[in-house]
Amino acid sequence: MAVINPPKLPSLLLNKGPKGGYYVYTYQNIWDADKKRSRRANSKKVGVILNGGKEGLIKWDEHFIKDYPELEHLDVFREGRKYVFKAKEPQINSLDFYKNTKIYHAGATFVLDYIVSQSNIGKALSRVFFKYNDYLKILSIAYYLILCKNNKISQFEEFSECTRLPYQRVLSPSSIYRLFERIDEEKVDRFIEIMNDYYFKNRDENDYVYLAFDSTSISTYSPNLRFADFGKIKMAMIYISTTFLC
Repeated sequence: MAVINPPKLPSLLLNKGPKGGYYVYTYQNIWDADKKRSRRANSKKVGVILNGGKEGLIKWDEHFIKDYPELEHLDVFREGRKYVFKAKEPQINSLDFYKNTKIYHAGATFVLDYIVSQSNIGKALSRVFFKYNDYLKILSIAYYLILCKNNKISQFEEFSECTRLPYQRVLSPSSIYRLFERIDEEKVDRFIEIMNDYYFKNRDENDYVYLAFDSTSISTYSPNLRFADFGKIKMAMIYISTTFLC
């Protein structure tokens, strides 16, 4: 069973919408000096109960998930006056997901699955980016960048709706933004360290290549800006086994 670490949410209340259905609001209690009692104030809509009733699964607004990012990975149900948290399960190869899909592309991603399984990339990613199943999300985005010619991140959501991926839940642009925020320098260094460790433990004599990447770029392509100049040199050198490259 997945470990759940629910966030401490602010005070919540329900209000019925003008067209029916119930919406979730945050609020604050402030002291009314004239009436000499506290009253509710500063209410703000943060979600909606999906089934239209007073109880059930809540769909949170994006601005509220940004304030409480843990909610992105939890299903929250209103039961009576309580809020029950349950871990979301990744819908990988789910029949419920497939049955309403008219076109579902899988061949190319099965090939990429095989390539990943023959290397140590999946193992290293899962060791470093295990929280929130981030390693599956990273692999899914990598598949998209490999398979799509016009691979703008803003179009990943549409791609994921019709393509079989390691992480089968659709990722919105805001979800991807939060994912990228979690990929800090420390985790990148840890990933490279683990990959190097796998390599040096498993390589044969002279079974390696060096790859150097220089991503230094000029600040602008305009020939008319007098202050345009090259940025700082950015170079990385890594070892990759020939087995990994295959």
